[in-house]
Amino acid sequence: MAKKIGRPKEDPCKKVNLDDLTDFALKGMTELQLSAALKISLRTLQSYKTSPAFLARLKKGKDTADQQVVASLWKRALGYDIKESHWDPKSNKIVETSKHYPPETLACIFWLKNRQSLDWRDRAELTGKDGAPFEVRIVYAD
Repeated sequence: MAKKIGRPKEDPCKKVNLDDLTDFALKGMTELQLSAALKISLRTLQSYKTSPAFLARLKKGKDTADQQVVASLWKRALGYDIKESHWDPKSNKIVETSKHYPPETLACIFWLKNRQSLDWRDRAELTGKDGAPFEVRIVYAD
């Protein structure tokens, strides 16, 4: 067996608090921000991603954050109601009300363009009569 040359690889799980890693990823930090928060270089962060445990914790944080954004976009696209409580000085008690947030058109468009892109993408198609190919005729004057 050949002798390994160079410094042995350090285990990132011993160097980095994996709970912090997951929390930072959950907050939506970019890899540059993650490396700064963990006080390691971006290159070191990239090399740590070869560790299955490190990569799993990083992915867990990123996936959870992505799921929260998807759920939020879904709510905005469909509209939603929330219950609010506030103090009513006239009746001298806490009153619960319901507030409606209507669907947001931009959230709907964003969702459909990404989830059903064949039907909802922006198109710039030129067609001729009855959907036939568009013809261009150049006529030269004498």
